[in-house]
Amino acid sequence: MYSPLSLCAQKIVCSQQQRILFKPASFALENSQILLVHGANGIGKTTFLRTLAGLLTPQRGKIFWQQQLLKSYDPEYLTQMVYIGHHSGIKSVLTPEENIYQSLMLAGHIVSHSKIQSALERVNLGHQAHKPCGQLSSGQQRRVNLARLMLMQVPLWILDEPLTALDRAGVSLMHEVFAEHQAQGGSVILTSHQQVLLATETLQLEQF
Repeated sequence: MYSPLSLCAQKIVCSQQQRILFKPASFALENSQILLVHGANGIGKTTFLRTLAGLLTPQRGKIFWQQQLLKSYDPEYLTQMVYIGHHSGIKSVLTPEENIYQSLMLAGHIVSHSKIQSALERVNLGHQAHKPCGQLSSGQQRRVNLARLMLMQVPLWILDEPLTALDRAGVSLMHEVFAEHQAQGGSVILTSHQQVLLATETLQLEQF
């Protein structure tokens, strides 16, 4: 079980090229919660998630992690969360196994090749483990990231459109992994145009 977690956003406003994207947004997230972020295309959902991931600074408002003001690229915070953007971030010349191993290693997680293989088998990529990811479909690349999530022992996941390009079986498996993460006290913030039955909270970004 993960230790108690708390992420709180107070009247966050983000901008792009000096243009404010949405009205002030607030939420409070604790253990085992899944926050689904809604908003029209182009309203700034990706910018919002990147800000919550500590990669950008909000134009206005404050973010608190464990009751402490969050600063951009806070090293302690970055060890407690994983952010996967709308683009998979998969290196096409590397195999699924190599992508996962390298990503986990850079994040400070050392996982055996046998565990990586088991995770790939669970996402139905065991037979593709040694094929360059550039030869995989976009849905299969999403499954590579799903296998990576299964192996990352961090309490907070921030995911931009993780269900995109997944077939029905892939979406079902993603929900299953979310449920397992919740059961361990982990939490998720995500955007999706699909229904997320496990969502415990929703946040609607509104045009400024």
